[in-house]
Amino acid sequence: MRTIRVLSATLLLLVACSCQDIAFIQDLIPGLGDGREQEDVTDEPGDDDQTEEVVPATETPTPLPQADLRYGDSVGETLTSGRGDLWTFSAEAGDVVTITMTSGEFDTFLALFDPGGDYLTCDDDSAGEFNASIMDFPMNTSGIYTINAMGLAPDSGGSYSLSISHTPNGLAHTRIGGDSLNIGDTKSGSLERWTGDAWTFDGTAGDVISVGSRSDDFDTVLSIYGPDLYREAWDDDGLGDLNSLISGLTLPSSGRFTIVVRSFSDSAIGAYELGSAAGTEIPGWEVSTPGGGAGIFYGETAQGNLPSVRGEQWYFDGSEGDTVSISVVSEEFDTFVALFSPGAYYITCDDDGGEGLNSWINGYTLTESGLYSIVVFSYGISPTGSYTLTLDLTGPNGAAFSVNSDLILYGSPVDQTLGAWVGDEWIFQGEAGDEITISMTSDDFATALDLYGLDLLRIMNDIGSGGDGNSLMTVTLPGTGVYTLVARAFAPDGAGSYSLSITN
Repeated sequence: MRTIRVLSATLLLLVACSCQDIAFIQDLIPGLGDGREQEDVTDEPGDDDQTEEVVPATETPTPLPQADLRYGDSVGETLTSGRGDLWTFSAEAGDVVTITMTSGEFDTFLALFDPGGDYLTCDDDSAGEFNASIMDFPMNTSGIYTINAMGLAPDSGGSYSLSISHTPNGLAHTRIGGDSLNIGDTKSGSLERWTGDAWTFDGTAGDVISVGSRSDDFDTVLSIYGPDLYREAWDDDGLGDLNSLISGLTLPSSGRFTIVVRSFSDSAIGAYELGSAAGTEIPGWEVSTPGGGAGIFYGETAQGNLPSVRGEQWYFDGSEGDTVSISVVSEEFDTFVALFSPGAYYITCDDDGGEGLNSWINGYTLTESGLYSIVVFSYGISPTGSYTLTLDLTGPNGAAFSVNSDLILYGSPVDQTLGAWVGDEWIFQGEAGDEITISMTSDDFATALDLYGLDLLRIMNDIGSGGDGNSLMTVTLPGTGVYTLVARAFAPDGAGSYSLSITN
């Protein structure tokens, strides 16, 4: 991981001395005062007095700040932290800079900060295929700029390449929106470009805060950067209804923090509201539960009625380290349950872990705090009916959950080994109207595929349509955005190698 070099400035103390003082010091320290090595000279009688020219000592220049990158550089590194990797470069006012981050292992994301640590802009997919590029961005001041090279999701990582280039004599940019705030403030803003507005606040190490953003005009995304410019928190839809919530963040240090409110889509802008509060909740900012579902709490049993084959969502607030048990029981259909993280990433699922054809995720330990999604749907032919959902806080049962998560591109088949039957998560960018075919084959186990839409409800699943225990589905995508494909085994004892492809 790259870090910014810590630069030390040399403080020069100028002391005015009299000639007698200088002579006295020279007597004490031989060789001091003339800038040369002291010679042992004895005056001889009759010698003429001569005035020796004093050659001033050459001052050592204060070292200039050093940067990691120079224009034209292209470097490779491995991302190991959700906080990102920091890179620096030196720019002159008027330079126009292009920064590109590419990876075949995760969805890259870039943020740029000026020499004073103020947030400037960001990018997600401008380089295509989940690669980020801040293109032709003009610098308005001279100095050392900072790049935070991240994954879009905090839990992503892997190898990547970063390059930087410039064209001189550009036009200065206009600072984005936002301002300073105090925790507890509620602010109104108008997003003029999707890369975001920056709001700053002074925080103290150990403070617990919550920040939310909501809008009727666009899908909000929140990021919080620390005084060191590393990303400390991120959220997309934690508040529900495409609004964002970072709840109960403990500040790791003291200093100036930056909240960035932006749009998930690069074409959506408009008015928004930013809320903040000390503690784990923002008064008046209750979590919304879209998608036909509702909230459920630990120890609660709720009644549901499955509206369609796509399923129904339920939400619960979980904390890192909680071990949960989720049970779905129905006398009318074969139940199936899937669990998604606060960042809308697939975690695990179950078909018949309970009695008969009922589902039971038993003893899963949560790895982060936030709002989790439970999706209940039918595994059999009958798509609807009543059911009972129970959520309990329990102890771990020792079961292994080893879901892998990665991206997959149209026309780029992948080979993987399934470690747990609940499946691997593959995400891909789809466009509304794309007609895609998904194929999963294995010689080791009977396969199954589940495709989830932008709202996490299931679009389609398949078992065995490819013949010989292989899965095959063809579907027209209903919207533009990131889709979740779960490649798993049909039976709980299924594991081994498999091949997966998506063609358009």
